[in-house]
Amino acid sequence: MAKPKRNPYSEELANKVIKDYQPESEKDMQHALKDILVQCLSRC
Repeated sequence: MAKPKRNPYSEELANKVIKDYQPESEKDMQHALKDILVQCLSRC
């Protein structure tokens, strides 16, 4: 079975998160993602 291709925007988004939030640990990354999701959900 072929491996599904990644969405090119997901890699771009991941790089932006790392650049903007500069996480140093897994916990830092979780906080960054939580912050992003809260902002997205508050706009709905």
